[in-house]
Amino acid sequence: WSLAADRLKRLKSSGGNWNSNAQAQLDLIVYHAKLTQDQARQNFSNAHQQVLVKLMDGQWQEALNVLEKDPLIQADVRESFKTETSRLWKRLSVAIEDDPIHPILQAWTAMVMLDRDGPARTKIWLAKQEGSSARSRALEMLAPDLLPPKPKPELKIKLKVESKIEPNAEEKPIAPLDPAFPNAKKSPLAIPTSRPY
Repeated sequence: WSLAADRLKRLKSSGGNWNSNAQAQLDLIVYHAKLTQDQARQNFSNAHQQVLVKLMDGQWQEALNVLEKDPLIQADVRESFKTETSRLWKRLSVAIEDDPIHPILQAWTAMVMLDRDGPARTKIWLAKQEGSSARSRALEMLAPDLLPPKPKPELKIKLKVESKIEPNAEEKPIAPLDPAFPNAKKSPLAIPTSRPY
């Protein structure tokens, strides 16, 4: 209601033909906008209700702020909105047509679209929209599954090999590997094998 009231007020001030029917429509919308604004300002015991009322009034950032204040309720609110998908979708789809580049509105729309249309369609829709860091931050709370996976940090291991040769160490002779080759030296780890000739 608030967004519609603002839009009609701009239309009225643009100087077009403004008749009594248009004024009656504006008055009705302003009345409903005031009601929803008053309702959105109330303190709700349930965060889900508070977020829902703010969304229905077009207060996208304010609804997100409710979730930011208490990160523990984010998953609960997302889950409870699954029952509100139809109602929210009607509101958000109209709003996104009017303001398609609003990053927070895009995130809310994507959250509802995820439940409504599934992740594949939602990711395609998001890819077509103008992205921003504000949208990414909002999606982290609302629909983290839609974000690309964060790159895993590279694990770099440095090995330091020290070789200590004692001066004046006595060399011990190594037994020959094969009696046929008495000059060959045998490694202490080598396993003697017989060669079939």
